Amino acid sequence: MTEETIVEINKKCQGCGGNLTFNPTTGSLVCVQCGNEFDIEKEVIAETDISFLERDLTNWKGQTATYHCESCGATEIISKNQLSHECSFCGSPKVSTVADSTVKKPQAVQPFKVNKDNALQKAWEWAKKSFWSPKSFKNSITTKFLNGIYYPAFTFDNETETYYKATLGRTETYRDSQGNMHTRTVYFNVSGVHHQKFDDLTIQASDFIQQKLIDKLLPFDTNNANVYNDDFLFGFSASQYTKDGVTCHKEAQVKMEAIIKANILKRYTYSSVAKYYQQVRYYNQTFKYLLLPIWVGHYYFKEKNFNYYINGVNGKIAGNRPVSGLKVTIAILIGLLVIAAAIVIYYLVSQ
Repeated sequence: MTEETIVEINKKCQGCGGNLTFNPTTGSLVCVQCGNEFDIEKEVIAETDISFLERDLTNWKGQTATYHCESCGATEIISKNQLSHECSFCGSPKVSTVADSTVKKPQAVQPFKVNKDNALQKAWEWAKKSFWSPKSFKNSITTKFLNGIYYPAFTFDNETETYYKATLGRTETYRDSQGNMHTRTVYFNVSGVHHQKFDDLTIQASDFIQQKLIDKLLPFDTNNANVYNDDFLFGFSASQYTKDGVTCHKEAQVKMEAIIKANILKRYTYSSVAKYYQQVRYYNQTFKYLLLPIWVGHYYFKEKNFNYYINGVNGKIAGNRPVSGLKVTIAILIGLLVIAAAIVIYYLVSQ
């Protein structure tokens, strides 16, 4: 499993000295002891020209300690004020300190809007729909196994102009001179120019959560992401990217070109593609390096960790659910009994 770097930041209340935490419901900081609330300065992030993608981003500042999880391999950077720590991804207490690492600061952050109680309700409803999961999985949906993490991603805006040409096949049915029906494939050539815009195409910047799962959680309202401010992170953890912007941009272009091809082919009625060629020109390219709000849940079943993820903006959920072998076995036995009963009834009726 890929190593993950996480930073956690704390702040004290000016009134009582208690820890402050970001409140997703109000969008402000609240003291966990006295309840005082403090506004956060917010500014919507502007797009950055793609020519700056390789620039050296500034470091995160603060008193932090680095921990490595011996169970899942995650490396987390948390506040030195936190005396104990459990892995945010697997819940393991088996963590050990390691040498500090360089952590790059994101440009923007999309704050949490779904609070922990609402996220827990979403998770419980999701787990309840899983008939094949063991009962213990549904009972494990508690706040104890749910952590708020800001996850790194790059978003890309692009305008594209694509020249294409292809040979497509269309299956036709015809009747011969004897009246028999046959099918044949008739090939035809197509070509043209296709224009398409992409707005905030999102590519995850760490392999800890697969892209296909991030795609299921979209959208994150990244067009309204805020300029990075430590205040949004109080009470939460934040991951650093393990894939740089150039790598993510290449992945984004592969994804864009697949989407472009699919949209071009939608123009035509065909049954097969014999040849296809396209050349894409990109222009007006911009990006953002930002943090996405994700609630991460974990559950152990037969010594295997299952993670599920909840979009901290819209509440969408995706992840892996365990399958109960006992339930599957019972279902198979019931199916065999039904088949056997049907055979017996058929035999008796046919006599």
